[in-house]
Amino acid sequence: MKKTGSRDFWTIARTRYIRRETKQYVPRFMAAMIIATRPSLFGFRADFQPVHEYEEIHVDRPIHLRSVSKEAGLSFEELRRLNPELRRNVIPSDQDGYFLKVPVGTSGRVEQVKTRLKTWTSRPSQRSWYRVRWGDSLSVIARRFGTSVRQLKHLNGLSGNVIRVGQRLRVNRDAARAAGEATWYRVRRGDSLSVIARRFGTSVRQLKHFNGLSGNAIRAGQHLRVNRDAMDAGVVTKAGESTWYRVRRGDNLSVIAHRFGTNVRQLKHLNDLSGNVIRVGQRLRVNRDVTKTGEVTWYRVRMGDSLWSIAKRFRVSVKDLKVLNNLRSSLIRVGRRLMIAS
Repeated sequence: MKKTGSRDFWTIARTRYIRRETKQYVPRFMAAMIIATRPSLFGFRADFQPVHEYEEIHVDRPIHLRSVSKEAGLSFEELRRLNPELRRNVIPSDQDGYFLKVPVGTSGRVEQVKTRLKTWTSRPSQRSWYRVRWGDSLSVIARRFGTSVRQLKHLNGLSGNVIRVGQRLRVNRDAARAAGEATWYRVRRGDSLSVIARRFGTSVRQLKHFNGLSGNAIRAGQHLRVNRDAMDAGVVTKAGESTWYRVRRGDNLSVIAHRFGTNVRQLKHLNDLSGNVIRVGQRLRVNRDVTKTGEVTWYRVRMGDSLWSIAKRFRVSVKDLKVLNNLRSSLIRVGRRLMIAS
């Protein structure tokens, strides 16, 4: 209206300031109303439904429809049908109150029990992340999760109040850290090490140490470890002095070597790797002591060997051989070194 200088829809519709679907919406809505008044004139046959009748009760505090249903003896489903705008089945907390629609003849019963209706309060959410929806704002989200706008901005490294639909916001620091959750974070467009460090209550120096980074460059989609617990998150097995690590997305041999105080050459030797390629989910030996005599035995595959024959020779199972040596199938090549538990 400001750009066109008019408040008339038909005048605005002749300009380029509204889209085609909006231009067509109002005429179509008006056409539907005209057809509904005299459907037979336009070739329609209408099956008329019962008149939508109800009574209204003024409510000045948030109350769940189930509470009204229980105290007044009304059908919960009928209350939902009469109040479809209450998508969460809760009467909103509004300064002017809310007019609750109830079945005809029941308003007196509801008035009698209105003082006994329990005020609804949302339970503290244990969710750690929330995806922004249409109509949300930081104040709305903060109120929903029992926190403050200031805390939301701190958790998400926000300098202003602008959020966008579809954006994921961290809403609960404690829930996020429970049971090791929030030890990993996927970098998003616009992130930097300083923003991520502030969001997770750590420092840029610690982030770089956790992830084996020499500089500040990170890329969208990259997985970063964001607290100290993540350092041990990939350690999957310990037997005596041997330590195993399960490769995660974004790992490489130099990062893993740096993390466990070893070097790439040693890692490749411990795991019989000829190159630097590793895959997500692969188990790597990360401790030099794994080769101590008496703990394990190494065997080099010869011509004619199979996992079954080697397992029989050392009195172990084929399954154990495959687990110890990260084998997905029973195929082995001549010259490969296999680890065999003592």
